[in-house]
Amino acid sequence: MAPFRWVRADQAGPHALGILVPPGSRTVLILRPRALAWDLLLVEGPASLAFRAMAQEEATSLVERVCAMLQEWAQRVHLDALPAPQGGYLVWVDLGELALVACARRPGQPYQPLVFPTLQGAREALLPLRSILQPVESLPQEVYINTRGFQR
Repeated sequence: MAPFRWVRADQAGPHALGILVPPGSRTVLILRPRALAWDLLLVEGPASLAFRAMAQEEATSLVERVCAMLQEWAQRVHLDALPAPQGGYLVWVDLGELALVACARRPGQPYQPLVFPTLQGAREALLPLRSILQPVESLPQEVYINTRGFQR
């Protein structure tokens, strides 16, 4: 049995992991663990917390790579708590050559990296994320893709 089970977005449960690409001429890639209060956004890389903005076509193509990387590299996903530039700690995920940072999910507000005041707090946030991104085969993780079903 594979560690991930792919489902349609409208059939995904409350603990599913979404791979999202919002509409727009320039967009971002979002991993949404529904069970958590925050999302993971693709950033430029370890040296920059700027969100990686890309054309819709590039983002859609990247979704396919992310799916393949999750399926093939689940046990090689690297999760860590790293110092934030202005103090505190970030939840950081390396998926192959891609870097993602946790951001609070606040409807109607722009994403900002989520800064945990303590290293312990950031490490505690990693625990449920680890079970989502590195599931055991006996408990496969639901994953859905949404590249167009957004409402304003």
